[in-house]
Amino acid sequence: RSRQNFSDIKKELNEKFKNFNNNNNNGLKNEPIYAKVNKKKAEQAASPEEPIYAQVAKKVNAKIDRLNQIASGLGGVEKAAGFPLKRHDKVEDLSKVGLSRNQELAQKIDNLNQAVSEAKAGFFGNLEQTIDSSQKI
Repeated sequence: RSRQNFSDIKKELNEKFKNFNNNNNNGLKNEPIYAKVNKKKAEQAASPEEPIYAQVAKKVNAKIDRLNQIASGLGGVEKAAGFPLKRHDKVEDLSKVGLSRNQELAQKIDNLNQAVSEAKAGFFGNLEQTIDSSQKI
């Protein structure tokens, strides 16, 4: 029994979403809700090539990438994140020492879960502010 990797799962989801798209404009009763919304709000409608879920997914992915950068200490926030410690740094802050790999991952997962919750609720503005303020520290 072979294990699915992420790219397999992604391909599978993309195939399923393609089928949704094919049903958008033919008046079927099972038309996805985003297609109905798009028809009502023509000026804000996503193009058929990029339905609304794809636009949201892009925004969420961009935020998650940014959070990953922050969590891994890239993107000019090394001081805010406290990670990664440089090999030649003298360790004066003991709170930075001995975080296990599991604890580090748990922290990152919490950050990502928070980002996804906020994105689902449409709080992209808050997320931007959070990211901006963490860079100023």
